[in-house]
Amino acid sequence: MALAPLVRSRLKNPVTAALYQSLIASLQQLSIWYDLCRAGWSRTVPPPVRHVRHTAADKPLDRIAIFVIYAEVLDANHRRTLTALHGAGYAVALVNNKSFRNPESLPQEAAFVIESHNVGRDIGAYIRAVRSLQASGALLERTRILFLNDSVVYLPGMDAVFATMAAAPEDWIGTTESRQGGHYLNSWCFQLSAAVVRGDAFARWAGRFAFLANRVYLIRAGEIRLTRMLLAAGVRPRVLFGSDFWAGLCDQIARSDHVVARIIPRNLGELYPKREHAERFLHKANQTHLFTFPGVAFGVFPFVKKDLYYRDVFSQEHVELLCAEIATHHGQKIATECRQSLLGRGDGGALSGWAGLRWRLGID
Repeated sequence: MALAPLVRSRLKNPVTAALYQSLIASLQQLSIWYDLCRAGWSRTVPPPVRHVRHTAADKPLDRIAIFVIYAEVLDANHRRTLTALHGAGYAVALVNNKSFRNPESLPQEAAFVIESHNVGRDIGAYIRAVRSLQASGALLERTRILFLNDSVVYLPGMDAVFATMAAAPEDWIGTTESRQGGHYLNSWCFQLSAAVVRGDAFARWAGRFAFLANRVYLIRAGEIRLTRMLLAAGVRPRVLFGSDFWAGLCDQIARSDHVVARIIPRNLGELYPKREHAERFLHKANQTHLFTFPGVAFGVFPFVKKDLYYRDVFSQEHVELLCAEIATHHGQKIATECRQSLLGRGDGGALSGWAGLRWRLGID
């Protein structure tokens, strides 16, 4: 397992724990500085996006979903999500951070198909896809752009979420938000209007973004900075699964004896039965991680982040319990798919070299 959460769990003195956290933050900043300097020294020009498919629209594109994946072939999760997006009325721009093995076999739900070469990971792919669609004239003044990626297993029930986002009049819709390291909307699924995308705040954010592969940088310069810049510009988000939603779910958990619903990350301590504990955790945790289990158990949250095991949030035993619950709600086939997604990536222990060291220290 990673050393950072292990060491942090052993530090009982608050002062020592705070100093250790400051050390990790400094190491993270040092790694970002190193990657920025290396990018500046190399002066390598990223390869342009490659357009694999550009379907002429037979009707105005009021809604476009930029769906970023990392795979040579589409899996069941990708196809299920494409079908749901198409059903909600989105023209899908399928953006691959790898190269498609057989692009001719891609389903017709993907109106646009782009290869982005993993430049800046998911956030970089969002920006490059927006610029590409703008250049092609696909983004109209009334267009709503949904951004999502395949870091999530999309479960049955996502159709209703996509339909809600498609019908929403707000300029900024988020699926979830995080209170970990400051408040921000998570970037795995959110929607902006074309007015916001064409606005000064979004343009400044995209212009300042460096297309690195550094995970901590992508969080800070990606979803955190975008959230702050849009808020500063006066854009206010509607969050579908926000703190109020999770607070209500906490009430359900407190009244339930459901074993799976009560599972929380090991390093957050005991959540029950005191309400003040729940409130405290709501304001310091990554809520998508913290409440995946009760959300799935009660059938109200049709998404599972794939890094729950890889990032040492939950144990393998907990993952097995979650997948058993998914089998109960959605069948064994999807449960097996979810298990493979969560456990197939491993727990990070197989990483080697510089990447392995950064993972173990908790700086990437």
